[in-house]
Amino acid sequence: MSQTKDLKVIKEEIESAISRTKIYVSILNLDGMVNSGRLSERIGWILKKSGFLPLITINKEGEGTVEGLAFNRKQNEKLFYKKAASIKDKIESYALVHAYAPERVHEAAEKLTEILGKPPQYIEGISSVVINFAGIGSIAIGYTLKE
Repeated sequence: MSQTKDLKVIKEEIESAISRTKIYVSILNLDGMVNSGRLSERIGWILKKSGFLPLITINKEGEGTVEGLAFNRKQNEKLFYKKAASIKDKIESYALVHAYAPERVHEAAEKLTEILGKPPQYIEGISSVVINFAGIGSIAIGYTLKE
C-alpha cells in the first residue's frame, strides 16, 4: 500500500523542521571572517589581538550572529558545550560538521554524546564555501528541536 501526503502537509512539515533547526559554530580564529569580508581588516585585527573567538549562530533572517563571547580556545569550547547542555532535553537530533578538523570533531562527538545522551546522526566535513567564512579548524553542531 502506498502512502501519499498532500503537498500542503509536506510544506508544513518542512517549514516546521526549518524553524526548529539551529546551529552553533565554534571557530578557532577570525581569518575566515576577515577574508570573507564579514569583518573589516581593521576590526578583525583588533579582535584578533584581543584573542576574540565568538560562538556563531544563524538568526531567523539567515545571517551569522554572535551567540557568545570567548577570548581563547578553551573558553570557546566550554561555551560550545554549555550551549548544547542548556538545551539537551529539547534536542530531537543533531549532527556535527568540521573544517579539516577530524580530531577536534571526534572529541566533540564524544563529549556531546555524553552531554546529550545520544550520538550525532552523522559527522561530515563542511563545504569550502563555509570554510571561507568559519575558517579551518572550525566545528559546528546542527540540531533540530523537538516539536
